[in-house]
Amino acid sequence: MRKVTLYIAASVDGYIADKHHSTDWLQQIPGVNNENYGYDEFLKNIDIIVMGNNTYKQVNSFDMDYPYSNKPNIIVSGTETKSSIDYIEYCHPGKISGRIRSYRDENIWLVGGGQLNSLFLENNLINEIVLFIAPVVIGKGIKLFEGYSKSMTKMRVVDKKSYSSGMQMIKYFIS
Repeated sequence: MRKVTLYIAASVDGYIADKHHSTDWLQQIPGVNNENYGYDEFLKNIDIIVMGNNTYKQVNSFDMDYPYSNKPNIIVSGTETKSSIDYIEYCHPGKISGRIRSYRDENIWLVGGGQLNSLFLENNLINEIVLFIAPVVIGKGIKLFEGYSKSMTKMRVVDKKSYSSGMQMIKYFIS
């Protein structure tokens, strides 16, 4: 069975990036780099990576090789259509729901950003959320579910864990 997981960190006030669209604030949390947060194990079980075009550009701006080149990547973009990179496929936001529903047995990581998270949640595409809450308030930036328009989506907490850095992991199943 296909499973879509939103595995992501957010501030206490619900932001995934600051007002400059940066995630550098995560590195400013004391001890944050002393933990792996289950990331390696999670990534081992992922078949396909999905992210918005702005998130893709952000990941590419990091001072390192692209970390997901060993898996198919779907980049959701309203403007980009073709890629010369073999592991990158662009998909229009209006077509992503059908594309995701076409998968049957894959584990899909929804990386973000906020608008794409909302699009997936509004279209009932997310099965679980693994949310790492960082002990910081950002105040302005990109919300975890930017532009979310449904009245409510019910979730059930199935796991939680505290880390020495102050990060809190809460795993939700979507009801």
